[in-house]
Amino acid sequence: MKRVCLGATVGALLAFTAIAGPAAAATPKRTSSKIKLATKTTTTKLANGATRMHFVYGPVHIAPGQNSIFVEPNDQRPKVDGYVTRFAPNLILQDGTIPRVDQIHLHHAVWLVNRRPTWGAGEEKTTAATPKGYGWEYKTSDEWLMNHMIHDLLPSPETVYITYDIDFIPKTSPAAANITVQVGAVPRPDPLEPPRRLAAAAVAHAERAVDRSRRLPRLAPAGGVHAGHDPDAQCGLLPE
Repeated sequence: MKRVCLGATVGALLAFTAIAGPAAAATPKRTSSKIKLATKTTTTKLANGATRMHFVYGPVHIAPGQNSIFVEPNDQRPKVDGYVTRFAPNLILQDGTIPRVDQIHLHHAVWLVNRRPTWGAGEEKTTAATPKGYGWEYKTSDEWLMNHMIHDLLPSPETVYITYDIDFIPKTSPAAANITVQVGAVPRPDPLEPPRRLAAAAVAHAERAVDRSRRLPRLAPAGGVHAGHDPDAQCGLLPE
């Protein structure tokens, strides 16, 4: 593993440009001490031939005042090829409750598939879904990375998990025969394509930083930083 420092400019760019395709109107409660989500992977069969897969990424240990950005491998995903028709992200504490956004704040989480921003979330945690009959193609050979930044505004260290519910149709399922691969918005031109190109450029910049880190003993963060951020703390992991 190589440790690489990423500027907040890269993280913020990914956070605001990484949503793939149209986002559904549904937005979950951002804070709840009553709703509890599972802290382990679960699956639920749906009526349309899909399976709702609840994945839990973590634990993510955060320190008081932390504003660190990380890019790390993510193996929490389906075990067979298929299609994703819905993606619903969230952030939970160890007991499954959703923390208050003024205490533990999900600045962003970006799911990078083959180094391409594919789904993203901020404190709104908006659900993304494809139109009926469409799906994002998923392959087990894909490389998944998680880019995340979580603010701990409490005086104590905390442990959290990033969760995401995927509605998934395996390619071997009869329901997959009628799925058209989703690429951006359908049928109109994708309005997110220009910012996606910017996001891709940001990822390429981060990859070049990895190469430079092999030669330099210390790498300054690229781009600007948020007020109050510790530049030396904005580090993550990328595979060799």
